[in-house]
Amino acid sequence: MNIILIGFRCTGKTTVGRYLGKRLKMEFLDSDELIELRACANIREIFELKGESWFREQESKILEELARKDNTVIATGGGCVLRYKNIRELKRRGRIVLLEADPDTLHRRIKEDPRTSTTRPALTSQGLFEEIQSQLELRRPYYEGAAEVRVSTVSRPIDDIAEEVIEKLGMKPHLTPPSEGE
Repeated sequence: MNIILIGFRCTGKTTVGRYLGKRLKMEFLDSDELIELRACANIREIFELKGESWFREQESKILEELARKDNTVIATGGGCVLRYKNIRELKRRGRIVLLEADPDTLHRRIKEDPRTSTTRPALTSQGLFEEIQSQLELRRPYYEGAAEVRVSTVSRPIDDIAEEVIEKLGMKPHLTPPSEGE
């Protein structure tokens, strides 16, 4: 069984996913990182050079490939839920967990993320906060329809979030949680 993390940008999918992978002795893979690696470009460059539709096609191919894996924690891109086939593929061999945060928290995290300005594309012509609000509203039914489990990541340490995911999925973690440096 795989654990698939979905949610908006900066909800903690990669950070929580890495922790879960270590805690549960599972492989961890991030679909956005794989796309960037294979394209030899970051997501912003991909959007600029090839367009969002090309990116979404690559994302679907990667997710189809990842869905065939076993015993893997998969962090997805925030927009993967916009294509039904992505969720259908991932649900076949995994359990989908929605990581959530409110617009104010996301705005703060995105502004504090050093990767945002250089590697993440704007999704609309709106200001950042307005974009977050509109995209969350647009994606909310997709996120909620795909998720088996929902977990808030607001004002919580990573280990607490991960433990809630483990508990809600009814999984048995290994006895020793990973240390900060692992």
